[in-house]
Amino acid sequence: MKRIGLFLVFLATVSGAGAQERKGAVVYTGIVPGKNEIQVKWLLTIGFKSRYHVYRKGPGEKQFRKLTRVPLEAEPPLPVSEQRYTGKYSRSELEYSRAAMNVPKEKKALRAYTETVALQAYSDTRFAQLAGMYYKDVLVKPGETYQYGIAMIWEGKEMTMGFSEPITVKPFEAPPSPAALVLEQLSAGTISMKWTYNRHFINYHVYRKKGSEPERQITKTAIAVPEFINGKTPDTFYADSDTLKREGETYTYRVAAMDAFGNPGYYSQPATLTLKDITPPAAPANLIAVRNNRDVRLSWRPSRSADCKGYSLYRKASLHDTYMKISTLAQKDTVYVDRQPTEGAGYYYYLEAEDVAGNRQSTMPVSVTLADLTPPAMPAGLTARTDTGKIVLSWKPNTEKDLEGYLVYRALKDDPDNYAQLFRLPQKATTFLDTLPKTHRNRFFYRVTALDKQRNESAPAVLSASMPDAVPPPPPVLGIPEVQGGKLAFSWTSSTDVAAFDVYRDDVCLAAAIRTHRFSEPVPGQRAAYRVVAIDSAGNRSVPSVMREYLPEQRDLAPPTDVSLKFDGQALQVRWQAAPQPEGFRGYRVVVRSGTGAFEPVTPLLQESQAVLSDLQENTDYEIRVVAESAEGEKRFSLPVKTKSK
Repeated sequence: MKRIGLFLVFLATVSGAGAQERKGAVVYTGIVPGKNEIQVKWLLTIGFKSRYHVYRKGPGEKQFRKLTRVPLEAEPPLPVSEQRYTGKYSRSELEYSRAAMNVPKEKKALRAYTETVALQAYSDTRFAQLAGMYYKDVLVKPGETYQYGIAMIWEGKEMTMGFSEPITVKPFEAPPSPAALVLEQLSAGTISMKWTYNRHFINYHVYRKKGSEPERQITKTAIAVPEFINGKTPDTFYADSDTLKREGETYTYRVAAMDAFGNPGYYSQPATLTLKDITPPAAPANLIAVRNNRDVRLSWRPSRSADCKGYSLYRKASLHDTYMKISTLAQKDTVYVDRQPTEGAGYYYYLEAEDVAGNRQSTMPVSVTLADLTPPAMPAGLTARTDTGKIVLSWKPNTEKDLEGYLVYRALKDDPDNYAQLFRLPQKATTFLDTLPKTHRNRFFYRVTALDKQRNESAPAVLSASMPDAVPPPPPVLGIPEVQGGKLAFSWTSSTDVAAFDVYRDDVCLAAAIRTHRFSEPVPGQRAAYRVVAIDSAGNRSVPSVMREYLPEQRDLAPPTDVSLKFDGQALQVRWQAAPQPEGFRGYRVVVRSGTGAFEPVTPLLQESQAVLSDLQENTDYEIRVVAESAEGEKRFSLPVKTKSK
């Protein structure tokens, strides 16, 4: 038989009717309705891939006796192709097969999965039977008391996993009625209910009756009430939400428990509730309070709720006072003038709408201050000190007794509409540090105003300032050097604030403070590396650009050509045409022989293309050649030229 590798973790500590709590297993027992039989069910934290033996201890027995000759084990699941609701298999068989074949691998998902499967095994006896966790004992006698134990076979050994509470064979008794069912209206279409918790039962069904209509069960699946967690009694709670419920309708509810074997219990006493209007009216909109000389004028738009019957206006004199009702207004009223405020004080108001059912809804509070309207004097002596990345403002303190502090504004041009307030609350200090990015080159305009406790703001003190430029420009971006018209040329790009450039070849400055974006020079005869440094108008120098290299074309070692000889008195001048040479070229050397002897060098390595020979023997025939030499020892000879010394 195929073994099922599904692990079942029942995390709640269950202690239902006929169940015995143990660390390994929870064992349930119950009487089969209408029969003298005992059914046993157990839930383990081990899994469906285990096998089990059932033991029983009867009247007068001191030891448990094994009831199962063959171990109980999980049934194989249905093939995937058969796992459809066609009527061929029961819902229990289909749900068991899907659970057995879809065990998640992730730890977090596995925890939720095992809790769900455990509740399914508790609620569905056929599900537990398929999982190998159910046994029916038909060999019992009425009036006798029995106790059951469960042993698990693991790696060939039996391990005791748990015991049931003793159970006496007597006529089946349905679970008792849940007690103290209480209803509460949570919203226009939602009714919640609670009842007294009973530790012997986990699952419940709810039944509802609307007016004189027939009662019907409204819970498709049983409500699961968890057991004690950390010593706290769990909540028995269910909310019945239905958008079709209407004000004035009456609903009656009953609740019934289910035991561990799916047997329904007795109904609770019915509880009835008539839906009321608990929806508050819409609050008045756009409540505004404005000063009107010594009075406060309040205006609003009326509530849009048809059942609104009027308003109540509340006022308090300070933030920490308690609001007091000052007027009752009709639903059609939209203006109220408060003539009681004292000059120099601040006031808070809100308006509350009330409907015919007594539901209320308030506006947000509004405030108004009846204070002196004389602003403080303009701050005097405003100055600015600038440095890299910061501008420090300072001014002389004001002398008003009701001074609250100062506000600072900043803009890029001196236009009142462009200024932005730099902090929300007024500051007491008479200095302000404005930290800015070092790269900013703008001239900033500042306004400093004084603010009193009545929020009167002075005329602004205005000045402008800019930070010194201490930030170097970014390095130029060099193009690739190219040979054009016999010269090596390259160009570059840079930021817009650059005034000049220094050009370097192999760390040697070739051109300083040039103002163009291009440079050229005669083509070097060897590898050359170029860099450019940008200089802005403040003299800040960038880091050198990324190096660009010039590599001469790869050439073969070429022999000298057009060797010519000319006597100048006693000396012989030798000249030749030098060809472009590859990198690693060492120089030229003149070699001479007389007669049929070997050519011998008569000059050191030369970089120029001429030599003077002064040690020749008189009246002797010579054959002269010029040789080009490389660092690798390669040599290329010119054609020989013959002459006779004088």
